[in-house]
Amino acid sequence: MNYLQKAKLIFFNEWYPHWSPDIALRYLPIINDLKKYPEGTILDVGSGSLGITPYLKRNVTGVDVTFYPPYSKLLTRIKGTATKLPFKNQSFDYVLCVDTLEHVPPKFRSQVIRELLRVAKVKVYLVNPCDEPARIEDNFINNYLITYKAIKDPYLSEHIRYGQPKSYEITSIIPANYSILIKPLTNIYLHRLILIFQFSSNRIMKFISSVIFILLIPLFNCINFQPTYRKLFVIIIKH
Repeated sequence: MNYLQKAKLIFFNEWYPHWSPDIALRYLPIINDLKKYPEGTILDVGSGSLGITPYLKRNVTGVDVTFYPPYSKLLTRIKGTATKLPFKNQSFDYVLCVDTLEHVPPKFRSQVIRELLRVAKVKVYLVNPCDEPARIEDNFINNYLITYKAIKDPYLSEHIRYGQPKSYEITSIIPANYSILIKPLTNIYLHRLILIFQFSSNRIMKFISSVIFILLIPLFNCINFQPTYRKLFVIIIKH
């Protein structure tokens, strides 16, 4: 290993451990809001083994059906399903569910949203690919990976099999007395660029994806003009 590689490892292990550009862009708008509430408890539904913790240095409870390494010391891992969360009503101040709903069969999505609302005291943050632009983009990326990389990504396959949630379907489930703020996230073409570089076997493109793109995340976080791949639903709980 040369000195440049060593420097890169030290720098990124210290400042950006386990960062991924595409994943960071899902969480950063939520983090910007959560920083206003430093004392609140946080639940990350569908967290995997890291969840929001690479980007927010706070203790978080994570729920998922299974967990694989690497693990985060900040994440308390609890096995469970989003359709039946193993917590009492209003157990957490802030509940987030990021890029999970599109992996749930449509007939169970309303139950997931009701569970998120049930266990939250203050706010729910729901992020997912949404509406027709996301459907077109998922089909494009899926065809690109199969045609040029001979890859069939299992997560993307679920997007296509179950279909992307519709905005109106999500808002129709939320009680009328709750406040909902909807924000567009991640321009389609930025999302496409990040994934193409991420899946590349070219060493230069890999370097750009794992180093340059990470350093550009603050800029990428501002590129949310239409059409966007995701939407962020901020739901303010009213009891």
